[in-house]
Amino acid sequence: MTTIKAKEIADIVMAEFTPRIEAQGFQSYKGKQFVKVNDELLCLVELHPGKSDFYLWYAIYPLCDYKVWLGSASVCGRYPEEDGGIKVNTKDDLNAAISGLNSQIQTAFDFFKSRSSIVGLEKNISSDAKLFPLLTKGYCLASLGQIEKAKTCIKPFLDSGLRGGDAREGAELLMAAFDDGTYKELLEKNRADNIKKLRLKKFMSA
Repeated sequence: MTTIKAKEIADIVMAEFTPRIEAQGFQSYKGKQFVKVNDELLCLVELHPGKSDFYLWYAIYPLCDYKVWLGSASVCGRYPEEDGGIKVNTKDDLNAAISGLNSQIQTAFDFFKSRSSIVGLEKNISSDAKLFPLLTKGYCLASLGQIEKAKTCIKPFLDSGLRGGDAREGAELLMAAFDDGTYKELLEKNRADNIKKLRLKKFMSA
């Protein structure tokens, strides 16, 4: 059976799915990434139409989070769920992969729809979630002015002993800002820094 080239896979997938993603309000960002941004949230859809790693990844970030990095997320989804993606070597493989993506991309759109605001994102993160999603819930609660609830979400992460890099640094800064009353200013600085660093201003919704 005839094999298919990586460029052909990418061209076919991007031609089919770009209009569907853009119809949901996303804009082309970098490479095969698409973003939708409002005053509170950054939504990301990323296609990986490769021969050995065909997959879809999507994520959502509060802009008030500390040093948002698009290479990782605590509130996200993936198709297929397991690492490694789908292997695509032939046209039949590609057709099967596209069929799966057709059904799963609506799951991604529904994911964003139920998390279209800070309030919606916070409500969709369980109070017994894992440490990193719980930290995100803490940022959401902080932006809503619910300080004591925010602290109960952030403290488990700080108490865990995880180094966490930027995540730990940001959590420590936020907890200190709660104590000295500057948390609103800190969250706004985080937001402004993320917009600048990720060059999001032109993507901001009116």
